[in-house]
Amino acid sequence: MRLVITPHSDRSEEGLLRPVVEAAKAHPELRLQAEKFLSPKLDRDLGDLYWEFYKKFETQKPDLVLISFDRREMVFIALAAHTLGIPIVHMHAGDLGSEHPDEVHRGLVSRLAALMLTNGPRSRKNLIAMGEEPWRVVDVGSTALDGIKLRDSKIVAREYGYDGNAYEIVVYHPDPSSVENTIAELEQITDAVCAQDACDVIWLSPNPDRNREYVERIRANLDRDDGYIIMDSFKSRDDYLSALVGAKLLIGNSSSFALEAPFVTKAKVVWIGNRNRNRERPDKLRIGASKRIVEMLASVDLEKLKKPKKFEVG
Repeated sequence: MRLVITPHSDRSEEGLLRPVVEAAKAHPELRLQAEKFLSPKLDRDLGDLYWEFYKKFETQKPDLVLISFDRREMVFIALAAHTLGIPIVHMHAGDLGSEHPDEVHRGLVSRLAALMLTNGPRSRKNLIAMGEEPWRVVDVGSTALDGIKLRDSKIVAREYGYDGNAYEIVVYHPDPSSVENTIAELEQITDAVCAQDACDVIWLSPNPDRNREYVERIRANLDRDDGYIIMDSFKSRDDYLSALVGAKLLIGNSSSFALEAPFVTKAKVVWIGNRNRNRERPDKLRIGASKRIVEMLASVDLEKLKKPKKFEVG
């Protein structure tokens, strides 16, 4: 049986990987092992993450390592696999959605990867234009809508204690490269919330990025009496997506506003900053990416993947 290890940390990675893990359970020739880790609070601890996964990969000897998305932690984990000669499969590769530092991380993982799986044709073209061999880049689509079970948004609202008839959702991740940008963008959010009508504002916690403390400082000073509901996250991804269905407005820079929201809600999106603003959006509902990824992991020629990459530039 082929062993594939897939590391993940925060809620966005976990949610988009979940349908892949579930689909793999039904495959008789594939064992997909999810390894959750805590994101280091300090950048200097990223080296410890490298050694943690280096030892894990060295001991367990996976056939492949599935790396997802664009978090900086993934660069160090991918480097550990690459150093040991384990082929890397990069999920959601090539989606150059903004000038955000995360796009650099995404590009670095792709350079280390032996196989790149994209969530759309534009991302595939991006990677080929950057010199990647076309056979190594496969458009499988996004897992964003695989396996979701939407609930009545008003029932979800009652369970979480907010007004199901009038609410907005804020999901904002700070700019890790600029305190000034983070502060300016937070001011844009406070100007945007409930600008026209009274409503509840659900403000979810940010990713564990540098400058997160500026977001948390604002959240800590918001009051329920003023209509703010401060939550770390919803209990499940299905609850979160169900909440998107009934929202009046979505404010922030979450990738879910680009990948999932267009298919589950008519709410207007107020984008804050550049992060995820130009993310590749599917032009039509395309489900089944999880099964396509699992089949790829189970059937891809490992010896072919291990051959040195040839970059075709020019």
